[in-house]
This record gives sequence, C-alpha cells and structure tokens, in this order.
Amino acid sequence: MAGTPRVLRRGRGYAPVPLQLAQPTLDILACGAEMKNNFCLVRNNEAYISQHIGELTSPESMDFYIESIDHLQTVLDASPPAAACDMHPDYLSTRYAAQYTRGLDLPCITVQHHHAHAAAVMAEHGLNGPVLAVILDGTGFGEDNTIFGGEIYQVDRQGYIRLGHLSQMLLPGGDRAAREPWRMGLSLLFNTFGVSALHHDVLPPV
Repeated sequence: MAGTPRVLRRGRGYAPVPLQLAQPTLDILACGAEMKNNFCLVRNNEAYISQHIGELTSPESMDFYIESIDHLQTVLDASPPAAACDMHPDYLSTRYAAQYTRGLDLPCITVQHHHAHAAAVMAEHGLNGPVLAVILDGTGFGEDNTIFGGEIYQVDRQGYIRLGHLSQMLLPGGDRAAREPWRMGLSLLFNTFGVSALHHDVLPPV
C-alpha cells in the first residue's frame, strides 16, 4: 500500500517477529538452503523467521544454525510434526532435516528451491495463487536432476508449473563453477562453438 513502510529484508531487528499467515498451515520446521541461510518455524499459523544465519559450509555456522533452531523451539515451546527442506540432496540443511526427522520419526518434505522462493513471497503478501513468478535467484536443484536457474513459474501453495527458463548448459565442476567463473566461460564457448573453441589457438585474443 502506498505511503506505508515496507520491509525489504528481515534482519535482527525484525526476526523472529512472526508473520501471520493468511491460509491454514501445518506446524512445521522449514530448514532453508545452504547459502545465505535462515530457517522458519511455523506454529499456530504464525511463521517465525530466523535471523540471517549465512553460509552453512563452515563448522561454526552449522553449529550456530543448529543452536538457533534448538533455541527458537525452546522459546516457543514448539515441537513441529514435520520438517521441510531444499530438494538438493547435498545441502547441509537438507542433511540436517533428514537427520532431525529420522530421529523423531517425522515426515521430511522436500521443496524445489525456486518454488520455495515464490511461495515465501506469496505467504508474505497473503496470496493463495495461482500467480506468475519470475525467479532470478541463481541456481536450484530440479525435479529432473538438473540445475534450474532463471525460472518463470505458475505457482500456487501446492506446486508449480515451469513455464519457461534459461537455456541449459554444462556446469563443469558442479558447484565449483559458481566459485570459479572461468569454468562457465568455457562452457559457454563449448555450447556456442563446440569442442574446437576450447583450443587456445581458436580463442580470440584478450
């Protein structure tokens, strides 16, 4: 609404102030992704979004992540009957969710990365869908075991239809390609010119 404050990113000043959900929602622990992580605990149709945790790839961050989940559950006296996690099988948050639910014999629900982004925006604005979502949030593991990125979805609370996306290309080295962009440069050259483009005498001068 025009003329009213709008939160662009929740920080320590707003987290874990709850977000009232417009639609009935199961109590659940949503474990988040591996990069720029925060988690969410839904209790009594209120979503308690954690502070920014960060990258879970360091032992210190992972310890803080687990400590923060335990602390918020204790403060809220919450024992969610299920957990949700990213579909990527190697994310540390996904592994945590699997271990957490296995230990308590609870269901573990996997969610496609970009569907989670779209659904979070819908929840924040009280939308039930279907909506058109344009998601340019980097990469996320897809249901066809490829890496999605640059997505146009038709989304509701139960699922999504993938209407469009950027062209697929090889990701040499997997996640290392994100940290070493030259790998993606070679992949683009290979896609465009074939294997001959990888010979140094064919590449244009820098």
